[in-house]
Amino acid sequence: MDIQTTATDEGRIIALQVGFSTLVHMLSRDNPKIRDALVNHLEETGMNPVNASSASAFYELAEMIRDVGHINE
Repeated sequence: MDIQTTATDEGRIIALQVGFSTLVHMLSRDNPKIRDALVNHLEETGMNPVNASSASAFYELAEMIRDVGHINE
């Protein structure tokens, strides 16, 4: 498959975040505990000093997952 694109890495990351957040929302509709556990895990991982350089990315994804749930409520 040969895909010609001008997408940036930043754009690809955002697309993956949105897609993942939507998938989590779809899978957790009947069981919100799944979403809550994932958000908690992302936040805990972001708080780990080992992940200090990428902590904001964990919080950003956790926030996106929360927001997708609120948009569809």
